[in-house]
Amino acid sequence: MTSLLSADDLNDFIKPSVACIKPVEEKQRDHVELEIEEVEIEANGEVKKSGRKLERAQISLTDCLACSGCITSSEEVLVAQHSYKEFINFWNENKDFEYVLSLSQQVRASLSNAFDIDVKKMDIVLYKLFSEYFNFQYMVSVNLGRRIAYDAMFKEIENRDVSDKCVMTSICPGWVLYVEKTHKEILNKLSNVKSPQYITGKLIKEVLKKDETKVYNLAIMPCFDKKLEASRDDVVDCVITPRELISMIEEDERIDIDKIIEEVLNEKVDYGDFIRKISPSGWFEEGDCGWGDDLGDASGGYATNYLMKCQDKFGGEIVEIKGRNEDIVELQLVVDGEVRRRAGIINGFKNIQNLVRKLKGDKSKATRRTLVSRRRGRGGVTRDEEVPKREIDLTECNVVQVMACPGGCANGGGQIAVGEEGSSEEWLGQVLIRYRELPSETISNEKLLAWSHRHGLDTHVVSPTRVVSQQDNNLDEMADPTQLFSSW
Repeated sequence: MTSLLSADDLNDFIKPSVACIKPVEEKQRDHVELEIEEVEIEANGEVKKSGRKLERAQISLTDCLACSGCITSSEEVLVAQHSYKEFINFWNENKDFEYVLSLSQQVRASLSNAFDIDVKKMDIVLYKLFSEYFNFQYMVSVNLGRRIAYDAMFKEIENRDVSDKCVMTSICPGWVLYVEKTHKEILNKLSNVKSPQYITGKLIKEVLKKDETKVYNLAIMPCFDKKLEASRDDVVDCVITPRELISMIEEDERIDIDKIIEEVLNEKVDYGDFIRKISPSGWFEEGDCGWGDDLGDASGGYATNYLMKCQDKFGGEIVEIKGRNEDIVELQLVVDGEVRRRAGIINGFKNIQNLVRKLKGDKSKATRRTLVSRRRGRGGVTRDEEVPKREIDLTECNVVQVMACPGGCANGGGQIAVGEEGSSEEWLGQVLIRYRELPSETISNEKLLAWSHRHGLDTHVVSPTRVVSQQDNNLDEMADPTQLFSSW
């Protein structure tokens, strides 16, 4: 266990258990020393030793579940296929590629907070770092992919049967794998819309697709589970986290990050000109080119933006109802006193487990403290009055935004953590402040969708195989899924 991954970093940490997502059948044996050696069986049944020692079995990212026990607390599994060292090795051997850096909004906020500079300056620092030391040509934000996902998700949900409630987002790969491996009976509840990481990666490959042009897409994402997603597709070549980026900087003796920051702070740069300069030729150029922010929570605002699209159609106001903790929220679109649409937000595996139980038939009730907020104009959802306690049942929502990390993506396991003497809550609050520094995105959805369709993305945003899985029909069942969670 290294400083990159630690049980102490997880506030709903699940102790590693004997159950693995790819369990090995165990049989009772006498306590004897066994030779780990390959054997050959002759046609007559005689057993002979081959003399070859067997290699140690390995588990790949596609085999594992992000349960916080065997993946998010195990560096050996996580970095086997995606790590900054893998990127460095590839870069040293392949200087003829066109390199592209793609960033999530949460990562930009985390790095900005850690280095105590505003987000736009941090963007310039990152490009300066990767262009000068690793010859990167381009840098993009995955928010373009998020905007495209909003539209696809709205159409998907509205086109479903009215009685088909509780469509759950497939943006978080840890959550998706959890359902695939342990609750296959609710797979039909998962949205078919792919993640911003995938959508943006696909656009990068398509826009830069030229004769014999080789493209390498390095993504910096807020949690280690995004490596799981990338391991199942070919549009993102490597995923690292902000923590790994810090380790990469510290290990590379060429890099003086303080000097880079000082240079950027002393430079006068027009940010609009900057983001167009670093975009690939043919990239979407309207507004902030995807570098702005959208309304909603810091996990992407999928629930909020779904209701905002419904609001454009039906009118009304958006009301926020708080659940029993900060990681459970219901949003309602109320038109003339009638609730026309509902959207939920749920974070953390403990809360997710309770939702799954309800979906599978356990309708046990629990009293929850609620708080109503009214959305004023187009400025988002704001709180203004307390109301009596009432039940929040997210299974009645049209869509539920699900994220495995407690606190959502801004608190992802790969984000830069507070020091030993600091407060995690205060640190997360500072990250959220940085996240909100970004101006509201001014992109025209119609122009963005037209541009993405020109690059063939209409056939890739929504897939019957969903966000990360390409092998759902042959998923292996766990012998006893409850073993993974017996320590809760």
